[in-house]
Amino acid sequence: MVGIAMAIHQSIANRVVGLAKCDGVKDAVVFAGGCARNRCLQKIFIEKLQQPIHIAENPGILSAYGAALMAGELQARSSS
Repeated sequence: MVGIAMAIHQSIANRVVGLAKCDGVKDAVVFAGGCARNRCLQKIFIEKLQQPIHIAENPGILSAYGAALMAGELQARSSS
């Protein structure tokens, strides 16, 4: 079972890192979402990206927080 789980983690990391490299990621990398708490994925991403990754204190709500900030900005623009 451990081998299957590791293969799934490697597959996820290969896909994400491949997309990141295609997009030309050169600067800091932020790992967000519920999977960001997965220490195995953290380690694999660090190894594959060959750089540290940043993980928010509450990575599971990071996207919602960003969406709320953007909604506030859009509302402020439309009000002026």
